[in-house]
Amino acid sequence: MMNVGSTAAWVPDDDPERPWNDAADLAAEWIVAESKRRGVEPLLVTPTQSQWRMGPEIVRVFANRFEATTPRSARARFGHRPVLAYVPDYDTFHLAAGYARDSALAVVEADSDPVVGWAMEVGALNLITGEPTEDTRSEVQREEFERIHFYGNNGWTNGFGNNQLRRILMELQTKGLLNRGLLLGCMLAKGHNGRALTRLSKIIDSCIIRQRIG
Repeated sequence: MMNVGSTAAWVPDDDPERPWNDAADLAAEWIVAESKRRGVEPLLVTPTQSQWRMGPEIVRVFANRFEATTPRSARARFGHRPVLAYVPDYDTFHLAAGYARDSALAVVEADSDPVVGWAMEVGALNLITGEPTEDTRSEVQREEFERIHFYGNNGWTNGFGNNQLRRILMELQTKGLLNRGLLLGCMLAKGHNGRALTRLSKIIDSCIIRQRIG
């Protein structure tokens, strides 16, 4: 979805002791620098408007100073512009990536909706380490994830694509290579929307349960 001739960065939700204020400050500082470099004001994208009032201080500042939107309101002027996506679910991420296309995207991850697979796909800068995100997937995972993407052209609804998906997932699970969060993030990077990823997540869970029972 996001063409990172654009630039991407993220703050992983990998430390329960890290304050949300600190995570948001890192992402905001980076996106402001990108905005100044590009001469375009940034956009704030959050799951709901409540973060504009009760989120970290920098998120509240962004909401007051710049344009802000959510999947439900979707009221911002569309255009290629730097985007700060704060704790996005997958619908929110999909919206943010659309606005940030050919520009810059900074994501503050929420563990409930992991985006590490996206970060690996696009080589996003990890703002905690200061290094690009390393792609740690095996060759088998990369190949099979690509096949899953191919079969998801209709969102993995019932039919041939759904059947092929389940077969691939079971093979990955048997080999110990099925990583739910990693796979969902990779499909996010390839442009699948929140509805499709919700469906994929449920299918992954059913395959894992089936493998355990079987």
